[in-house]
Amino acid sequence: MKKNNIILGIVLILIGIAYLMNITFQVNYFSFATLWPIILFLVGVMFELKFFRDRSSGGNLIPGGILMVLGLIFMFEKLTGNRFSNYIWPFYTLSVAVGFLQYYLFYKKDRGILILGLILLIVFIVSFLSILLENIFPWMSGNLIFPLILIMAGILVIVKK
Repeated sequence: MKKNNIILGIVLILIGIAYLMNITFQVNYFSFATLWPIILFLVGVMFELKFFRDRSSGGNLIPGGILMVLGLIFMFEKLTGNRFSNYIWPFYTLSVAVGFLQYYLFYKKDRGILILGLILLIVFIVSFLSILLENIFPWMSGNLIFPLILIMAGILVIVKK
């Protein structure tokens, strides 16, 4: 059996199940408002598959990684009714970091791409931690994170001779 036939069969089964659930439970799965994050994710997967199939065009990894992560973020937002939109914004930075880090890991070991990916990853981590810490410790605002990082970096510079 051909691989394409198996994939097509699985897609048809999943669409049939979704349509059956739509009729049975009155959930509208087939509106563009519901499907656009999945479409975005699948476009990212197609970029990824294009690279991993022939390994010739590494440029597909960057938009592939970005679109896949953005698709997941938007799916999460749709499923939670945008309740977490105040907390999820650092993940947009993560999507770009994933694209650049994939390019570095799987295609070309370009130091500039690695540095850019790591800077974006650090921006994501610092931003997300500041949001988490501000919610756990309300007295600690996001304004305290940057000075604390500078103080820790200064201590490391002094201690490390």
